Amino acid sequence: MNILKKSVFILASVFTLALSAYEMGDFVREVKIKPMDFSFPQVQKEMLSDGTEILALPSSEFPIVFAEFHIYYGRKNIGKRKTEIIRLLEDSWEFSGTKSYPKDKLLQEFEKLGATFSLSLDYEKTIISLSYLKKDEKRVIELLTSFW
Repeated sequence: MNILKKSVFILASVFTLALSAYEMGDFVREVKIKPMDFSFPQVQKEMLSDGTEILALPSSEFPIVFAEFHIYYGRKNIGKRKTEIIRLLEDSWEFSGTKSYPKDKLLQEFEKLGATFSLSLDYEKTIISLSYLKKDEKRVIELLTSFW
């Protein structure tokens, strides 16, 4: 029985080795790989008088705008408050709305436009993220500025 196991093992090994020794097929050799050409668009930069730096990558071809506002004020600037309070602050900014759009009305207004809005508070900064259709930009900016 032991000899039979060794014979099967040897036969399987030889068969596997024989299969792996074959050359690459012609179909693999004939595959043409085109060289990759990358072009990076020019990022527009603008510095405001208060030190705010604006980076933009406008596109006339794509109807959706993605925007992120990075405010360099985060958890480290809030002091020794507990993490729960900081999370509450983050949620209240996002879900409490504004004077003009109280409670979840602000998020509902964004949703009516098919836009997204989120706010996250990191250790070093606060990030406001938006995405919306270009045609709705005036209304989205109006909603966003209602925060202040």
